[in-house]
Order: sequence, then structure tokens, then C-alpha cells
Amino acid sequence: MEQDRDLMRSQQNVLMQREQVRRYPGALLRRNGLHYKAETQARTHWTKQHYGSLERTIKAQSGSLKVTLELLNRQLQGINQTIADYNQMNAP
Repeated sequence: MEQDRDLMRSQQNVLMQREQVRRYPGALLRRNGLHYKAETQARTHWTKQHYGSLERTIKAQSGSLKVTLELLNRQLQGINQTIADYNQMNAP
């Protein structure tokens, strides 16, 4: 039982990490004049369309902004994969 609770705590920790990592790219892009919702009229972030837009935006950048966005995106993808792994383990 305690091991199951540890697993759930670990999963919750990863979910919190994802929320923290998601905040930074949006703020970074807005500081650089790139506003996803305003440019696309989208209502929400972190959909398939948003991830696609983020990929295209990263490709269009240069210098340290591009590197920072690439690293944040890679980190977010890793966290998303970890969450998918947790979900698969918890599936009936």
C-alpha cells in the first residue's frame, strides 16, 4: 500500500513539474512579442495545434531564444512522456 502511495506522489510531482515548465515558454514568447492566442485566435494552450505552433515558432527563431525554446520544449516532451508512462502503468 505504501508503495502505491509513493507511486501516486511521484506522479503528482511530475504533473506539478509540467505545470511549472509550461509557464516559462509562454512568458518567454510574450516577452519577445510572440502571442500564440492573439496570433491564432486559439482559446487554449497545450493542444496539438499549440504544440505545432510552438515547433514552427522555434524553427523561425535564432540565437539564444531558439536554444532556450528548444531546450524547454525538449524538457516538456520528456515530462509528457513520463506522464504517459505513469498513465499506462495505472491503466486497468
